[in-house]
Amino acid sequence: MSVFAWTSAGDEKRVWLAAGALVLVMMLVGLGTRRSPDDVDADRYSPWVESVRRGAMPLQIRTKGIVADGPSSAVRVIVSLDVVEGPLARAGQAAEMDNNTRRAQGQVIDVFKDGDNGLTRALVEFALDAPEQRPGSEISVTIDGGSIPSVLYVGRPAFGRSNSEGTLFRIDRSGIADRVPVRFGRMVGSFAEIVDGLNEGDQVILSDMTMFEHARRVRFN
Repeated sequence: MSVFAWTSAGDEKRVWLAAGALVLVMMLVGLGTRRSPDDVDADRYSPWVESVRRGAMPLQIRTKGIVADGPSSAVRVIVSLDVVEGPLARAGQAAEMDNNTRRAQGQVIDVFKDGDNGLTRALVEFALDAPEQRPGSEISVTIDGGSIPSVLYVGRPAFGRSNSEGTLFRIDRSGIADRVPVRFGRMVGSFAEIVDGLNEGDQVILSDMTMFEHARRVRFN
């Protein structure tokens, strides 16, 4: 009887030891597989992704302009240019006007400094008799500023400005996007020059990622 009791107690002790060991293993596995709070799953979100390219980056200046008085056979528009776009504008450059109903081709006829605030402005003329374009009305204008040869560039991200540092999410084929620091050069029109942080062929997310602003890694399913 005493031998049986001793054997049962020993078996029970071994069972408890085995159970404790199993719990410990499960805890260790849980710690090993637990995701960092910096890792986020992005369910039901489709990012806008583009590839980093090397080549001639187009310099299309896209801005709003104000229709000015001009000859009855033409529409003249004055556009304001920022500190990056100003030096790119030249008289004779091709331009396009879009008034939501039709487009018209024209050219830059003058680039000058506004004496009141020092802003660079361009006077663009379109050979179009359009009575609906009354002086003072606003219109979209695109100026062809040429290109920057042999640079790394990508589509313009949702946020960022010329000659600044920021971050973009670089995504791999498995759908995992890591946040990487990027140094931007010129941002003009629809494109942004990449000075450092990315390589040709990298796939980067350009859409608004502010909902993941605290994440270092995002997983897309």
